[in-house]
Amino acid sequence: MTLLSGVGALLYVVGWLWTVVIAFKESGGWALATLFIPIAWVYYLVSRWRDTWPCIILAVVGAVMFFAAGGTL
Repeated sequence: MTLLSGVGALLYVVGWLWTVVIAFKESGGWALATLFIPIAWVYYLVSRWRDTWPCIILAVVGAVMFFAAGGTL
């Protein structure tokens, strides 16, 4: 595992967990949905753009870094 792919994976996970924390502040149902249903996470990000835009940027930057480094863990 290269350093770039490790940092990218970490950034992606932090962005995802940050979204789950924001969803927990709204309701437990949304939190569980974003935690276990991937499409619900994407819907939540898009529908709450004003609150979740930093999470989206962090996750996208992390994914780009991960895949640019070869994407192997």
